[in-house]
Amino acid sequence: MGYNKAKYIYDAHKFRGEVWLLHGIAELYRAEGNLDEAMRKYEEAKKASQEAFNINRIAHALLGVCEVKRMKEEAHLNDHEEPLNIYKKIGSKWGIANTYISQAILYTNEGNAEMAKELLNEAMNMCQELNLNEELKLIQRIMEGDVDELHPLSLF
Repeated sequence: MGYNKAKYIYDAHKFRGEVWLLHGIAELYRAEGNLDEAMRKYEEAKKASQEAFNINRIAHALLGVCEVKRMKEEAHLNDHEEPLNIYKKIGSKWGIANTYISQAILYTNEGNAEMAKELLNEAMNMCQELNLNEELKLIQRIMEGDVDELHPLSLF
């Protein structure tokens, strides 16, 4: 492969890589507790994902926003509707499971343990099917009462 062909491939895919990196940067800020910057980066990631016509990444950014809002104690139970609908539309079991986990934490914090348990069981079934071991460990911790958990979004 010559330089010109390699450069063409790089240039054609550079923006998609940048979109992917924005999500990681947003998640890093969220994990560090810099929630305002995380929110800005997730919004930037959402916009870039829209420009790239990447519906999966749009859903990831929306789920990230949900998690930031939860950590800022500004979340609402209906915040998850849009990312969940996207994940269902594209058939992303990873996305559906992680949205259920996020919702379950929120329902637990709202005092609705029954709904949280139902969502966690649904998420657990999907995670077992997909061999998502870290998500399974997270579900177990939540079921054991650790609802202050940082829900890590690997966003792959």
